[in-house]
Amino acid sequence: TTTQKIQFRDSGLYINSSADGQLDLVADTEIQIAATTIDVNGAMNVSGSVGIGTASPETLVEISGAVDNGLLQGLQLTNTDYAANETGQKIAINFKLSRAGTMRDAARITAGKDSDFDDAASVDSYLAFDTALNDARTEKMRIDSSGRLGIGLTPSDHSGYMLQINGGSTGFISIGNSTTGTGALNGLII
Repeated sequence: TTTQKIQFRDSGLYINSSADGQLDLVADTEIQIAATTIDVNGAMNVSGSVGIGTASPETLVEISGAVDNGLLQGLQLTNTDYAANETGQKIAINFKLSRAGTMRDAARITAGKDSDFDDAASVDSYLAFDTALNDARTEKMRIDSSGRLGIGLTPSDHSGYMLQINGGSTGFISIGNSTTGTGALNGLII
């Protein structure tokens, strides 16, 4: 049986309907799709840069838009899971780095529920920042729903202060400047 193909050789379009089906473009060609919705079921691998709102992305992914004197919302992550009285739902942006060819957790920014989201008075959330030390990623800073900032605490350590810092044996706050390289001018050490 002969494999069926659709070919537009002058424009560089080549569709192979065998196996998984693939769309191959000859160099220096492009596809323009004018559609309201494009659905992709399964993984999508892009070997070049992706531009949304720009034809010339300067990074691997660039989102570009214009809002006059307002907020441009360029990216949204959504966790759609919900069950009554649950507070464990989170959503995160993960950062990874390679160590000897193995991808390791480097950092994470997480948004999660401070309360159960069951009514307007319970729609409270936090923002947490993790970094890795000795190949273990843990939370290092959290801003809770009331605006309190905790640094070096576990989530249960917050005691109601607007700023709470646990520096362990290294101290809490050091403000200074070293101009000679031999010492620091410390403004505050607690």
